[in-house]
Amino acid sequence: MTDRAIGYQQCRYVLVASVGRGNWGDEAMLVAALARYGAANSVVLSVEPQKTQALHGCQAISRRAFRTVSQYFQNGAVLVFIGGSQFQNITSWGSLLYHALLVLLARTWGATVIMEGQGWGPFTNSLAEGLAMLCLRLARQVEFRDARAYERLKTLGPPMALGLDPVFRLPIKVIPYKTVKRSVALVLRPHALLTEERRQTLYQFCQTLQTRWGKRLFFIPLALPEDLALAEWFVTRLQTGDLPATLVRSENLDTLMNAIKAMQLVFSMRYHGCVFAEWLQVDYVGLSYDPKVQHHCELFKRPCLPIHDLNADTLHYLWVHYLESVQVS
Repeated sequence: MTDRAIGYQQCRYVLVASVGRGNWGDEAMLVAALARYGAANSVVLSVEPQKTQALHGCQAISRRAFRTVSQYFQNGAVLVFIGGSQFQNITSWGSLLYHALLVLLARTWGATVIMEGQGWGPFTNSLAEGLAMLCLRLARQVEFRDARAYERLKTLGPPMALGLDPVFRLPIKVIPYKTVKRSVALVLRPHALLTEERRQTLYQFCQTLQTRWGKRLFFIPLALPEDLALAEWFVTRLQTGDLPATLVRSENLDTLMNAIKAMQLVFSMRYHGCVFAEWLQVDYVGLSYDPKVQHHCELFKRPCLPIHDLNADTLHYLWVHYLESVQVS
């Protein structure tokens, strides 16, 4: 594959997301963006362009093909940040500097910048947040998925709006699930807050769901390979009895969505695990390691347990409260 996926005149949109890394949340946002802007006249910046092109049937180039991207901007292409936590430096400065560079390149060549479904932060210092604010000021329009960020920044400069995560615009048809749901899914990710002690507590809770409540458990790694080892750790230890746990490795977004749709309840550390469940109208509990998970659950009035408060009592309370709410409804 060459760096230039389509002709400079044909490209109308350069789409930016963290795709090609195996994270289904990011891939889902790209599906929504391609449906909105059109795959035929868009180019996606990807970590793995060949994988992105094969998975989505779109044109993709390396996210570091700056010379090609500059040519697209010179010919009038619009730079679109399609959603996610792109303006933050809690994971590294690299992400923030990369996205800031794209904004500066676009504006240098007179190209329009649009930001959709944006989170905000976290930032480690005021310098990082100041750089992100500069990027916002250079945009033509900005849409936040985070109400707190929107209220704080709405008067910063460009027209700003409060919207939902781009996943809510997905053009996917999910197969209706007509039988009684008896399964529980866990969407977990490795994190420093998920200590060995808390992992063991969660494991014991899973045993209780199996043995006392007769629930079949499904572990869904949303980011591969990052989440896989943790999911396998649980699955291999929950094989006893009549309801052995199952690992779900989805090959495409449709099968992932249908797997979540079949669940009675989802416990999710992953932000997009909560978003998928909300979009599919499946009950869920957020296990918050990051403010974005908590903010999402607050927006949709869903229960949320901070990981640092995870213990046997809080998990039992959430489960019993859920059962009572189902009986009432």
